[in-house]
Amino acid sequence: MKHRLPNKLACSPFAKIKKGDEWNEAHTIARGNIVIHVLNRHVISEVIDDDSTKPLMEGDLGLQLHVSPPMKVKFPESPVENL
Repeated sequence: MKHRLPNKLACSPFAKIKKGDEWNEAHTIARGNIVIHVLNRHVISEVIDDDSTKPLMEGDLGLQLHVSPPMKVKFPESPVENL
C-alpha cells in the first residue's frame, strides 16, 4: 500500500489547515483502490492500495479519536454517499 502526502501540505504547516477550536470539515473519498482524505478543503493524504492479490473494494468506515482535550464529533444525517 502506498501513502503519499501532496506537496501542498509539505509547504503549508498542518496548523494552517486545522481550525484549532473551531469546527473542522473532513471528507473521506474512496474510489476503487484509492482513498483520499480532505480537511477543510485541503487534500491531506492519498492512499493507493496496490495489492493486486487482495484488493479491498468494500469494508467498514471508522473514526479514531486520540487522547486530547474534550471534543465533539458530529455527522450529518447521511454521512456516507455512493457517488
